[in-house]
Parts: sequence; C-alpha cells; structure tokens
Amino acid sequence: MTTNMLNKKRNLKPGEMIKLSFDEAFKIMYGDPANIEILTMFLSKVLGVRYEDIENKVTLIPLKTPKNTIGEKITERDVVVRIQDNNNISKIILEVNINTRGKFYQTILKKNLLYLYDEASSGITTNDTYDNIPTTILFNFNNFFINTREKVIDEYLLRNEEGDILTESIRVVNINIEKCYKLWYNKDYEGLSAKEKEIVISCALLCINKTAEFNDCLKDLEINPEIKNLMGKVLYRMNQDEGLVRRFYRTEEGDKKIREAIIREEREEARNEGLAEGREEKQREMVVNFNSQGVSLDIISKATGLDIDEVKAIIEQSKNN
Repeated sequence: MTTNMLNKKRNLKPGEMIKLSFDEAFKIMYGDPANIEILTMFLSKVLGVRYEDIENKVTLIPLKTPKNTIGEKITERDVVVRIQDNNNISKIILEVNINTRGKFYQTILKKNLLYLYDEASSGITTNDTYDNIPTTILFNFNNFFINTREKVIDEYLLRNEEGDILTESIRVVNINIEKCYKLWYNKDYEGLSAKEKEIVISCALLCINKTAEFNDCLKDLEINPEIKNLMGKVLYRMNQDEGLVRRFYRTEEGDKKIREAIIREEREEARNEGLAEGREEKQREMVVNFNSQGVSLDIISKATGLDIDEVKAIIEQSKNN
C-alpha cells in the first residue's frame, strides 16, 4: 500500500523534501503527541498568543466521525486540539485543503460554519445563549483565495440571515498558504501587523519543498531554538524513514477500516431487521386472509410457520383494529 506522500518521497531529488501541506506530513509534524511543543508553537502563531500562555495546556483530540452529517463534513481532518486555560476550554481544528482547481465554493464556508456550530453547541441546553458556546475555531490552510477581496488571512463568524453576528465564539479562518509562501519568499510584509507576519511565515513552511529553504524560513520565525531543532529532526525522519510514514498511515487506514466495518455492520443489522419485519408483516397478512376464508387454525399454523397461539393472537388483534 502506498500513499501520495510515499510516491512523492520516491521521486525526491537531493535537497528536496516533502511539503507539510501533504495530509500525512502535516499530521506527522503537528499531530504527534510526542512532539506537542511543535503543535503548541504553531497554534501560538495562528492564534496570535504567546507560546508561554498555552504551554502545557494543549491536548490532541482523536479524530472522529461526527454524530450526524450536518454540513456534509464527513470527518474531522488533519489535527484537532483542545486548549484548556483555567475553566475556559477552546477547540481548534486545523485542516489543509489543497485544491488542484484553485477554487473555493461559498457553500463550503457555510457548511464549515454549520459544522462548527453543531460541534460547539453539543451539550448546550436550549435555555443557554450563544454566549455560553465554547470557542471553536476551524483553520483552513488553502492554496486559493475564497473571494475577490483576496485576503491572505480571512476570518468568518456565524451570522443570521440579516448579517448580524450571532457569536464570536465560532470562527472559520481561511489562510492562503501559497500566498504566504510568496510573501515570505519576497520578504513582502508591507501592511502586515506583527501577528500577521508571524502567521504568514508559519504558513509559508507548509509550501516549501527544499530543505535549505525550510531552514531559512525557520530562522525568520521567533520561536524557541529547541523547538526549531525538534522540527528539523522530525523533518529529517519524515523524509528519510519511509517506515515512519507507513506506520502512521497504517494507523489511519486501520481507523478507516474500523469505521467502515461499523457502518457495514449497522447496515446489515438494519437490513436484517427490515427483512424480519417484512416476514412478520407477510405472516400477519396470510393469517388474516386465511381466517377470512374460513381456513382452520391448524392449516394456517402450518402454512405460516406460526404456532396456534400466535395465530389466535393475530386474529384477535385484527378484530380489534
């Protein structure tokens, strides 16, 4: 079994590396509990908070299939985390969307917001207000702009039909990582705030395919040298150890197979229940029809496979109906 990432690895030239925009690569770098410092650093950049403020407060959440299909979002993808600060809990979803057509459909944004509301409002009673909804943010790292404004970092809130903001606790943040890379490469930071500049550089890392360039980009980030060294080690293993990718991907495939097996099992149970219900209904119809024609209980019992007491009960029930 191979993956897009494994196929790409086998065609790498000297000095080239796997882009972190590959799903597997993104998860290996930012979704490994053993390297939670790297994820914490990345979150501090995209959230615009100090690393120290969320250090030791970040927990990875296992990926899951949502309870329902609201927004037609099938699974939580890439990396999902919980940040607990005292009594405040935030849920952050990181998702890479590489679209070969380079086009964003507005319906996707609406589905994202509906999905986030469904996630954030679970456990909230009908008497609660939007103010009680915990902070839930979806970061989409795209290779395209989502509208004609062409904003590199674009944020959307949940609104009603009149355009009024219902809550600021639910946010979808879309970041064009290819544009981030171009801005970093050209050192074009004019008009960007210090926070936006750090986001741009952090997201530029996702598009780089040369090791030397990756290291140069890391130098421009204001982060702990130990975390830079750790990222370098993870990057080296990612590009040299094929077994690392295979082991990682096999885990995901295993989870997928389990989910598919559960779905198959549920479908089979539903089908069997439907067949059983169909058989019972057919038996009831036969009993009622035979009885209306004056057929004896003994013959009805043999024809339907029901014992005489069951036949009597069906006949009695039909009279009451």
